[in-house]
Amino acid sequence: MVDLDLRLLREAYDRQTEELRRLKSGGGGGTSDGMEGRVNRVEERLDRIIDRLSAVEVSIATLTERVAHLPSKGFIVTAMGSSVAILGGIVLAADRLKDFFN
Repeated sequence: MVDLDLRLLREAYDRQTEELRRLKSGGGGGTSDGMEGRVNRVEERLDRIIDRLSAVEVSIATLTERVAHLPSKGFIVTAMGSSVAILGGIVLAADRLKDFFN
């Protein structure tokens, strides 16, 4: 098993060495022609992506702050229950209130 792993590593190393040998270094004319322009375009796109991500981070922070100020479920339930109790009391006491105001 170790021999197989070593053999595979050696073959990969040999392939990599052969590929590097075929590439010319400096002066152009190798298989990397036009690489500088391609790298520049990738860098420009990466800069735009980073700018967009920064805007997304600001938006998420704003939304998080707004959500923090929303009323809680407990507050809403308490407010609705109180409103129903008050309205129910008014409906039940409608006749007495009617007599009181007349």
